[in-house]
Amino acid sequence: DPPYAVTHEFTALLSGVATNRLFADDAWLIIEHANKTSLPSSLGCAIRTRQYRYGDTALSLYSISHAGLR
Repeated sequence: DPPYAVTHEFTALLSGVATNRLFADDAWLIIEHANKTSLPSSLGCAIRTRQYRYGDTALSLYSISHAGLR
């Protein structure tokens, strides 16, 4: 949910996810953000697979990949 201005914090927040195993192997991460905001294609172990745009709002779907971390 808004405020969307803090989306820059996702990169810092999720950069350590690959090492601390915060998500299950089959988890999905869905981030709601402003349509004008571009999120990176990956956030830690989360890889963006789809993006949906609805007016001023967008949803970015990330799948979790722990490949190579075992």
